[in-house]
Amino acid sequence: FQQALGAPRVILTRATRDAEAPTVPSRWLLRLENLLLGLGDEGQRALAEARARGTALVDTAARLDLPAARVPPARRPAPRPPAAARPGELPVTDVERLVRDPYAVYARRVLRLRRLDPPGRKPDALARGTAIHKALDDFVTATEAGLPEDAARVFAETVRAALATEAPWPAVNAIWTARLHRAAAWFLAGEADRRARGTPLAREVAGRREVAGLPRPFAVTARADRIDAVAGGLAIYDYKSGSSPTAREAAAFHLQLHLEAAIAEAGGFETVPAAPARHLELLKLGKSGETLPLDPDPEKWAKFRALIAHYLDEANGFPARLRPQKLTWVGDYDHLSRKGEWADGDCPETDW
Repeated sequence: FQQALGAPRVILTRATRDAEAPTVPSRWLLRLENLLLGLGDEGQRALAEARARGTALVDTAARLDLPAARVPPARRPAPRPPAAARPGELPVTDVERLVRDPYAVYARRVLRLRRLDPPGRKPDALARGTAIHKALDDFVTATEAGLPEDAARVFAETVRAALATEAPWPAVNAIWTARLHRAAAWFLAGEADRRARGTPLAREVAGRREVAGLPRPFAVTARADRIDAVAGGLAIYDYKSGSSPTAREAAAFHLQLHLEAAIAEAGGFETVPAAPARHLELLKLGKSGETLPLDPDPEKWAKFRALIAHYLDEANGFPARLRPQKLTWVGDYDHLSRKGEWADGDCPETDW
């Protein structure tokens, strides 16, 4: 380091701020400055001249970032693609996204843009959800004939086997296993109620239903986590491994189970006879268990049809972040929409 300082031209730099607050100079830099200040007029003059040269370089660097002309910030987008370019089908998992952030559906379904996965497989929320879904699906398959007396042992074994294949990270595997074991008693008690209500009929089953009464053909698709046969119809269950909606949020935004009920009623699920849904339920397995039953509501299908009719009309745009869940809510396409140049409260542009 001392040899480097002996070069004919040396630039010492530091960041004056990090992402959140001012920084503190390192001790060696403070000692160097104090040494120069203690050398009398000659040292003080050398330090002042060095600082002046540094300030000139910083000012030059700042001018490099200045645009040649002022660029106005982007407006909040609300693109209006032609009717022929708008999607002709939508999975039920995208319906809440269409309500909250229509621009994300536009980017994904019209522009056909996908977020790139990072290199390598990581223990993210998707991997956790896949592992939990497999564990529950394997447990129901193993006990389809009825819950055995040693249901807790079977549950532990299916959890172990599922995480062995879906969570190949030893530390993460141990954490997820511990969480599922903590929720085991809750899940098994609820499973006894579900078996008393009906009989497992289908799991991870694909479904589809055409939406009538629209200006052009449109269909909604789904893959139901679990469908049981119950008295007078069906019970449909959806497994959640992350945050689940509150009862108020579910009533306003969660259409997935209601749409799956409409698909089931029309006989749109493979291997499942047409029947009305008598029971809808969200099951969340995380650090603890949580159940959220939903009342079947046939009016949800009419609201969904009206929603799709709105976005099939080429006079209507796909505004960005129309109803974000939180101010800190981040979407996969915020960078594409130039979020940051506009705010959530700005009016969407209408001249696309």
